[in-house]
Amino acid sequence: MNNADRILALLGQHSGLDDDELAKLAGISPRQQVNQICRRLAAAGLIVRARGISGKISNALLPERAPVRPDIRSRSPLQPDISSTSIVSNADLPFDSAENLRDTLLIIPCSGRKNTATTIGRGGAPITDSLPATLTQRLQDARATVLAKAELDENHLMPAWQRYAGTFYAAANKALVDAVAIGLHVLILSGGYGLVTAGEAIGNYAMRLNRRLRPAEWCKN
Repeated sequence: MNNADRILALLGQHSGLDDDELAKLAGISPRQQVNQICRRLAAAGLIVRARGISGKISNALLPERAPVRPDIRSRSPLQPDISSTSIVSNADLPFDSAENLRDTLLIIPCSGRKNTATTIGRGGAPITDSLPATLTQRLQDARATVLAKAELDENHLMPAWQRYAGTFYAAANKALVDAVAIGLHVLILSGGYGLVTAGEAIGNYAMRLNRRLRPAEWCKN
């Protein structure tokens, strides 16, 4: 087994390891060799490198290389094409009964602090893929109104679950990644975009959740 194979094997067991952790666990020296190998693996489309909450760049297998349990391979439109984790067993999850939650819709808030990294995982299906045309248009119109005031920067898009970097996301990152990886449905209530799927690619913006900014027609029912 060469060093690249050792790194891939480690990432199959422990997703999100940074270069220092990989060098130590794989026994590869100097550490710069791990950085070079990981860059090559990322360029080859075998792993994804993304800057995490700590500021360090972490490494993870792409979904098609990660071990997938046969009973959870299907994905609904609400699930992101997650690019930063391997599938874990229920015994490793922070949920009492993960399978029972697969029919549950989890909605979490966004955060004021954002991740501004430019090396990111792939995005997943947007929420508009799951909405009828009339609601899709209303959401897009509302987003345009709010984001026009939100200092929007879409030069570097990233999945919503990676974009937000506040206290909640720092504390719950592993649980959130695992929840999406095993097939739970996760939506994020965004101050700029309204409602987004966890994997929906979004830009950077500065806007708090504010009911007063919602279009007046949203209240007409």
